[in-house]
Amino acid sequence: VAEYLGIDETGWQVWSNLVDGMFYVDCFIYFFCSFQDERGREVDCLPRIIYRYATGSFLVNVMASLPDSAAGEMMKVVSGQEGSDGTSAHQAARTMRLQRASRLFRLARIGRLAKLTAMKSSPLWKWLQTLRGVRIINVLVGLFFSVHLLACGWYMCASLHADVESTWLARRMVDADGTKSLLDESDPGLQWLHAMYFILTVFTTVGFGDIAAVTPGEILYVVFTFLIGAVVHSIIIGEVIAAVTRVDERGQFITEQRGLLERFAAHTELGEDCVMELQNWVNTEAVRWMNQKYDKEAVRGLLTGRHMARHIMNMLPCKLFKGQFATNRFFLNLPPRSDCQGLFLVLFLGSLVAQVVAQVVAVRRWVLLLLLLSSRRIFIILAVVVAITVDLVVADPVN
Repeated sequence: VAEYLGIDETGWQVWSNLVDGMFYVDCFIYFFCSFQDERGREVDCLPRIIYRYATGSFLVNVMASLPDSAAGEMMKVVSGQEGSDGTSAHQAARTMRLQRASRLFRLARIGRLAKLTAMKSSPLWKWLQTLRGVRIINVLVGLFFSVHLLACGWYMCASLHADVESTWLARRMVDADGTKSLLDESDPGLQWLHAMYFILTVFTTVGFGDIAAVTPGEILYVVFTFLIGAVVHSIIIGEVIAAVTRVDERGQFITEQRGLLERFAAHTELGEDCVMELQNWVNTEAVRWMNQKYDKEAVRGLLTGRHMARHIMNMLPCKLFKGQFATNRFFLNLPPRSDCQGLFLVLFLGSLVAQVVAQVVAVRRWVLLLLLLSSRRIFIILAVVVAITVDLVVADPVN
């Protein structure tokens, strides 16, 4: 690797030993790390942690942490090729790459560090996730990664054969004369490219026929690839079609609100300046309206139902409105309760009363406003003005 990258052999060996040491530490440190059970509760019981890790990914992690020499000898014993001939040596060298590739699955734990950052709650990150082009790129990256994994498996299928001359690597010619095969070509990039090409033709059900499965092992692997490809291809193509044809929900909501204002302006004969001001107001505030638009009855049934855990119910009141609701002087003067117990019921009843009062006042004002818009009689207009004025005075007598 150092010669291929053009770097110092000693420095590369130091770096490789450092990485191996990190893998050794990571292999055993998980015996002392807590985990979450199926109900989301943290488990810190040491015997349960040891049992879960020992019966889970411990063996895979140990295999990934073995030195290359030990892994090579183990692969020879498992495959039954303990000889020193050229074919066995080449096969052991190819098979030893599987042990190195197993470390890639352990690197997936790095994705858990994203939970510790504020990137997921960033407005810019959320906005990028809503872009249609970003969704399509995510789907294509998923397709490429799936094809890459199966292409590596297609190469592994050939490397595990006892007679590599009968595999697709020996049958695939890479020159115009048809005298040089992929087996003779030592460039791993070219071998990976041909494997990717074959798996992609299988995924897309094109099948040009230039690469085919002949041996029983190849046939079984291609059947497995067909099954995986049928699922992955349907999911990815469906996601691409949905991402291309999906209408932006936010833009659709803003368009609907602007249409309502335009029809209202046409009915009331508003001026152009007023219409432009209303449209700018809708464009600015409609996003906040959409975020607050949800099924309130369903949420009420979810929060007051019997399925919510007690610790979540105790935590929720203190988090409402960024904690400002619970710090109100009205709630601070209540009798002390541990962990805000009982405050959720008070907040729920208070919000229910506030909604009822707001709906009563809104109905009265909207009825009067409809009378104003549907009639031109002066005495009705005066009655509406007086009623609204009285309503405002009663609601805010100081101002």
